[in-house]
Amino acid sequence: MKLCTVDCEPITTYSLERNLMLTKIFGKELYRALLLLKPKHWRYFTGIVMTAVISTMLTVGRSYAVKVISNAIVSQDPAGFQRGMLQFIVLVLVMVGVFPFFAWMYNKNAKLTGAKMVTLFFENLIHLPVKYFDAHHTGDIVSRMNNDTMAMEGIYGGYLRRMITPFISAIIIAVTMLIYHWKIGTLLILLNLLYVFLNSCYAVPIRTVSEKILADMSKATQKALDFIAGNTTIKVFQLDRMMLERYAATNRELTSHLIKRLTLEGCLEGTNYLLNMVNSIGITTVGFFMAIRYGLDIGSILALMSIQSGLTQALLGLSKNIPVVQESLVGARRVFEFLDEPAEPDYPTNARETKTITSIELKDIHFTYPGEEEPVCQGLNLTIRAGEIIALIGPSGSGKSTILKLLLSFYQPQSGEILINGEPITNYSLKTLRDLIAYVPQEPFLFQGTIEENIRYGKPDATHEELVRAATAAYAHEFIDELPEKYQTDISERGASLSGGQKQRIAIARAILKDAPLLLLDEATSALDTRSEYYVQKALQQLMKGRTTIIVAHRLSTIRDAHRVFRMEGGKLIPVEQLTVETVDSSKVMPLGSGINLNFSRGKG
Repeated sequence: MKLCTVDCEPITTYSLERNLMLTKIFGKELYRALLLLKPKHWRYFTGIVMTAVISTMLTVGRSYAVKVISNAIVSQDPAGFQRGMLQFIVLVLVMVGVFPFFAWMYNKNAKLTGAKMVTLFFENLIHLPVKYFDAHHTGDIVSRMNNDTMAMEGIYGGYLRRMITPFISAIIIAVTMLIYHWKIGTLLILLNLLYVFLNSCYAVPIRTVSEKILADMSKATQKALDFIAGNTTIKVFQLDRMMLERYAATNRELTSHLIKRLTLEGCLEGTNYLLNMVNSIGITTVGFFMAIRYGLDIGSILALMSIQSGLTQALLGLSKNIPVVQESLVGARRVFEFLDEPAEPDYPTNARETKTITSIELKDIHFTYPGEEEPVCQGLNLTIRAGEIIALIGPSGSGKSTILKLLLSFYQPQSGEILINGEPITNYSLKTLRDLIAYVPQEPFLFQGTIEENIRYGKPDATHEELVRAATAAYAHEFIDELPEKYQTDISERGASLSGGQKQRIAIARAILKDAPLLLLDEATSALDTRSEYYVQKALQQLMKGRTTIIVAHRLSTIRDAHRVFRMEGGKLIPVEQLTVETVDSSKVMPLGSGINLNFSRGKG
């Protein structure tokens, strides 16, 4: 389901095969980009058309003034001279007076459309399923968000105007030239049309190399983000040289494509310069010949020479901007590829509502990750009663965390059914389903902001007293109270200013504040030292009280309170009657309390 909270038309593709030339030069991205201008598109185009007409009429008016004044000088007619000057001055005053209004109309709507496009991008980003982020590098998403949206904004901010304005100017000037002298006018129009043809020949090659440039920029961004996120590993393993060489290779490829595009643009510019010189020499020669042979007045010759430069600049601007628009359309294509990604599938709007959990059942679940061949779940079955604490153990990669992702509906099984309160989870909306669940991962994510803001995400409308009670239950209040700004302490990026245990306790406080009936713990203590684990374990004991809990763990200390333990093996859950260190972790990494034997009954205990 696609969501669109901004004022826009549906972003759908449209067949442009009716105009093969436009499709070949611009592709379908231009039409889709124009759809974003709705419903205020008429203001945008009115602004462009009127500014084009005004600027062109000034060029035409100047040429007419040149004709009248030149003929008045030759014929020594002071009245004609004064009349020509007065007409031109009045035209300039009128046109200059109304030009700013239409320019403002265009620019305002260009900015609004650019903002709408960015809003659509972020809206789609929020509604994408988790599997999209698992399958795509952060650098590629950031590159589309920065480089490609900026390139696409150029369509509204200038490139489209630079296409429409020369087109309108060329029509008005061409008609004026034919009025002045149809033979010379026709010759000059044909010569100038050669500009458009030659420049359009460069459009496809420039678009092709522009696509490679944006792809290279995406790769470079991915590598840069890897360097930033993994800087500690790079230093410890002394990977500086290797990483630098990999980035340099990507940068060399990017530079190569940039140089290729500059070469194409340079050849295009040289061709246009040559044609411009031929054009100027041609009109002078033809005008001189027509004056001698047919007695063409000097004013018409000078007017044609004056207005011809306007036609040349118009068609030159049109032809030069065809390749430039291609660069923006490449960004637009990548943006629309992103917008076309299907949003996370929600379940029926008339879905069932519930705030409690009486039972959870996984029936014959078969699941394989997209793009993978090895199944993770093969006929997996599990029934959980309300208030039970279930522990899942097994080697890394066996699929324990996958069960949590399926319960959260981050992924959907290929076959089998997940039931809550005897109802398939597809009968609940995603909001209802996730309101039932509190999730504490191994590495909790803390947002940029204050400690209070991060805890409050569990219940945005919570009072400060409720928030403090949650922090106290999570054994976080004590260390928060010792901070200079207490709950208003600003957390640096990803909580880098806090220890692992402190971050985990803030995440637990967030889960306590949410007060959801189902708790999912995904190795919540595996990365902590002994002291931090002690406080986190006490916080988790508070959090698990009265809640149905599923624990994924490698440590015996984490699952002491479990009513039942299952080992993930071969895509199925196998009940564990007697628990030892070896049972918990087949890698034989001895956790705290190694050698302890624990017996678990099948009841709640």
